[in-house]
Amino acid sequence: MKKNFKLLLIPALVFSCVLCITAETAKAQVPANDLCADAIGPLAVPSTTAGTTVGATIDNLVAPFCGTGVTSPGVWYTVMGTGNTMTVSTCNLASYDNKISVYCADCALLICVGGIDDALGCGLTSEISFCSVAGAEYKVLVHGFGGASGTFNLTITDDGIPCAGAVGCPVAVVPTMTTQAVTNIGTTTATGNGNIADLGFPNPTAHGVVWNTTGTPTLADDNTDEGSAGVTGAFTSNMTGLSPNTTYYVRAYATNTEGTAYGNEVSFITTTPVIPALSKKGIILFMVLISALACWMIRRRKLFNEKM
Repeated sequence: MKKNFKLLLIPALVFSCVLCITAETAKAQVPANDLCADAIGPLAVPSTTAGTTVGATIDNLVAPFCGTGVTSPGVWYTVMGTGNTMTVSTCNLASYDNKISVYCADCALLICVGGIDDALGCGLTSEISFCSVAGAEYKVLVHGFGGASGTFNLTITDDGIPCAGAVGCPVAVVPTMTTQAVTNIGTTTATGNGNIADLGFPNPTAHGVVWNTTGTPTLADDNTDEGSAGVTGAFTSNMTGLSPNTTYYVRAYATNTEGTAYGNEVSFITTTPVIPALSKKGIILFMVLISALACWMIRRRKLFNEKM
């Protein structure tokens, strides 16, 4: 019985290992641009980009109906509007029955621009043209039909002719910042204070303060990063590693996909380390110790001379 049990156990263990390896492999193969927030781009215009929806998830909870339903795995790309008619296509360049949906605005509240399932002359693949807003960020979802997934080449082109009647899409703009006076100033630390007056579009992915000792600090200098920002208002950021009795220049900043905005410049001086004052008794004791040391040194020298 023991021998038979072992013979049965070995295949079971092998099968379990295979399942584990298969699961890990499948997990590792999820495309980097599976989620709207992780969209690849902005893609150049014109350009051709190879992609795959194998291992991707279905975006129906994020992407609303847009010319066609979202029923199969998809991946995301971004491209900046040119103000001309743009064409996004996988026409005869995909290994599966696919769809294309184009949106704009933030991933949390996508605005439909247009979508298509199987374009004329493209068989089971897709192509869509739309009038773009110059400077607007468009999000392109390449997905499938009936659960299908596969590989594709995505092409982006522009006819070079200004167009009218584009779907209203917000244009990317940097945030608006101000910098307030530095507080809690010490010898090596201080607190920077900033205010995000306008988040810009899209929302900042990083914000904090920058500082140096020469003026007009940027992200190339010392800086903090308090992460993304979703609301306007004041914030604080701790500066460390400062030098005592030194003048520093500080600016608040926030960064989004359009660029980095800086607030006005403020300055401050770190404090000088304070040497504790000796009390009257301390001074007397210090003088006694100095006198005793001097006497000891004289005595030692006298003994040395006598031996010589």
